[in-house]
Amino acid sequence: MHEVARALPELPVLGVGGVRSGDDAVRMLLAGAWAVQVGTATLIDPAAPIEVARQIARVLRAHDLRSPADLRGWPTGARRVAPQDRA
Repeated sequence: MHEVARALPELPVLGVGGVRSGDDAVRMLLAGAWAVQVGTATLIDPAAPIEVARQIARVLRAHDLRSPADLRGWPTGARRVAPQDRA
């Protein structure tokens, strides 16, 4: 994903597959995703998308960021934020 996002920065890239937690979603955003999909995890826990969103919000607050877009593309653009740096 990172290579595609870097090669075509104006093309929205979606992070799909394996998103079960906020850490997974943040990793996809850091790799350049414009959005992430929580799919199969919803079959196991219908509230999974809500928890993923809450975890992303915690990362944003911990790093004084306003939007998930602020995470997009590190290390090529956004400030460095490690997924485990949750509040």
